Amino acid sequence: MSSYTIKDLEAAQARLDLLNGKWDSYSGNNPDKYRSDIHAAARECERVERALKENGALAWSTQELLENGLDKALPDARNKQVVEYRGNRYQRRWIPVERGNSGLVSRWQGYWVDLDDTAS
Repeated sequence: MSSYTIKDLEAAQARLDLLNGKWDSYSGNNPDKYRSDIHAAARECERVERALKENGALAWSTQELLENGLDKALPDARNKQVVEYRGNRYQRRWIPVERGNSGLVSRWQGYWVDLDDTAS
């Protein structure tokens, strides 16, 4: 169990907002200014939020519960692979969420698309 609290999440989010504000108001010519600090702050927000959800302090959304179930049932699913889970078909997709200084992707985020959902 982690010892994170809602205040820890608020503090992490405030730090991320502060850094994003600094970047927005930065008028210099260094495109990497604040980049590593912003990425670290964003990862910290994600880490704290996930820990709070895992210990029950924050509620999981319906989509998060579904995706966690799919991830546990099918941990080796590849990009664009179609699977059947609880009577529905889902497709695994990945998107880049962070790039390094060279422009190469340094972190990917996976998500699931419900192929049987007629609402979209």
